Amino acid sequence: PPIVCPLMHPEVDFFIERQTPAVHPVLRAARQRLLTLDDRMREDFKWKTPFYLRHDEVFYLTLTPNRRAVQLSFVRGADLADPAGRLLGHDRKLIRFVRLADPADLNDDYLLHLLHQALLLDEAAHRAGRRVWQRLPPDAGR
Repeated sequence: PPIVCPLMHPEVDFFIERQTPAVHPVLRAARQRLLTLDDRMREDFKWKTPFYLRHDEVFYLTLTPNRRAVQLSFVRGADLADPAGRLLGHDRKLIRFVRLADPADLNDDYLLHLLHQALLLDEAAHRAGRRVWQRLPPDAGR
């Protein structure tokens, strides 16, 4: 069943409905997974994109260029430990992402580890008084 959360942004419902029907289940599952990671998570909608915040922006959702899969982006992705090399977007300064083609992709243990690691980085940045565009020391939040 879909979650109902007072911290959900109503524009995200419209964003999902405007996308290719094939990605609706993935977008809905990603939304639910992100909002239930922590009881302080909240949703925002800016630059025509759903963002997920705790202290600051942690994740956002977009579609792949062919619009057949969802990109789950980690705002501080460059600071995440990714020994399996599953994060994409190394041409970007800070942001990294994974592609989600199926709602079941969100149950992957490695992805869940990355999601929780991103929340730890958000907490470390908050405690250090740093905003998302300011890099953290290599061992922060790990």
